[in-house]
Amino acid sequence: MGELNKKVSIIMPVYNASGTIRDAVDSVLRQTYQNYELIIIEDCSKDDSLSIVRSYEQADSRIRVIENPENKGVAFSRNAGVQAADGDYIALLDSDDVWLENKLEQQIELLEKTKAQFTCASYDFIDEAGQPLLRPHLVPGVIDFQTILKENIVLCSSVCVEASLLKEHPFHRDYLHEDYVLWLELFRIPVLVAADRQVLTHYRLIKGSRSYNKLRAAASRWRIYREFLGMNIFRSLYYFTQYTINGIKKYYF
Repeated sequence: MGELNKKVSIIMPVYNASGTIRDAVDSVLRQTYQNYELIIIEDCSKDDSLSIVRSYEQADSRIRVIENPENKGVAFSRNAGVQAADGDYIALLDSDDVWLENKLEQQIELLEKTKAQFTCASYDFIDEAGQPLLRPHLVPGVIDFQTILKENIVLCSSVCVEASLLKEHPFHRDYLHEDYVLWLELFRIPVLVAADRQVLTHYRLIKGSRSYNKLRAAASRWRIYREFLGMNIFRSLYYFTQYTINGIKKYYF
């Protein structure tokens, strides 16, 4: 690992995740890169999530649990975690996804080597039981604003970014896909992005989740084009068509 000593703040929002949260936290504890803090934002779950994450907090001083006073949603929770973070970099991990053990080490090395501000990686798919699904989704070697207009190829749980960027640019609470809106905002600045084509994250598909509902996702994408980006109807139709085609390829071919 060389002389790398940058601290990473890992932000994990949690809501009703008792069935998957152990897999997510355990994947953090298995990281080969150990200079991190894990900030878990518990969003008033109705299951056993709070007691589970509290047990991890008691066992490891690097883990900190923040409880929202009421259910606030994932964007608010991520923003709260970001503001509480004191690391040089921030890595994002959803409570139903799983990291490969070299994820942080490889990404910190890449960021330091390239002097990039933002990195993301390829990922594969698992089902609710953790079994493999579909083929891996490989990110292209170059990712920029024009690239993600056609497809959100940046998986939130694969991201590691300079902490200052997320402190200055919070997640938007007015959109279903708050992570995609933030990537658009950052890449339009633009920020320097380093993409890692190696699979470093298992992305869990859960029936009934926000990402699983394709009709809601499509409506959200149209709204982002029209409202957030201010595109006219013709440009919106062009990029929406590209988004639809890429989505079909991603999940069905």
